[in-house]
Amino acid sequence: MNSHRTHGHGKVRNSSNSQIEDVVLNCSACTEHQNSSPKEPVIAHNLPDRPWQNVATDLFELDNEHYLIVVDYCSRYFELERMPTTTSSEAINRMKAIFARHDIPEKVVSDHGPQFSAQEFAWFASEWDFSQVISSPTYPQSNGLADKTVHTAGQLLKKAKLGKRDPHLSLLEYRNTPLDALAALWTPHYEHPPQTQRCPC
Repeated sequence: MNSHRTHGHGKVRNSSNSQIEDVVLNCSACTEHQNSSPKEPVIAHNLPDRPWQNVATDLFELDNEHYLIVVDYCSRYFELERMPTTTSSEAINRMKAIFARHDIPEKVVSDHGPQFSAQEFAWFASEWDFSQVISSPTYPQSNGLADKTVHTAGQLLKKAKLGKRDPHLSLLEYRNTPLDALAALWTPHYEHPPQTQRCPC
């Protein structure tokens, strides 16, 4: 049995989902307060065959400092780089150093930020031979792994600052924590939990 209370419509009893949907669609208050951005399906990213085959990246600001995140879809290991400027060339130079340490990925997923949508970044992708996937500008959750990792990195930096602790030690402890232990902190809205996605790494 389905029931739904709408503003000014009382309760709809024993109604089918389609009838409830009709009531909501014709309710002015419901329409006014509904999410203005329609939901889009999260972009599905297949589990990679190896570490650093597919990565996600994003930039964020914390306490007037700018950071670049690059996270591996296979291991969930992420690199965090503080950036003096947020230009495309600076982001590219930081990513070159990261790729030199780990490997050049086959795919880089990013949002529609100016650093990643610039022609300079397209040239970088062509020269270093990786494909770029840009998430929808109206639905940034499609770059969910990067979004989640930004949140995680931000929390680590904040806690280190409050505890007057070296943030590199906080990063080291996080990286040494097994994925299964981190699963409780995972937000299923974005991607599958880490313990259900293990690559041969």
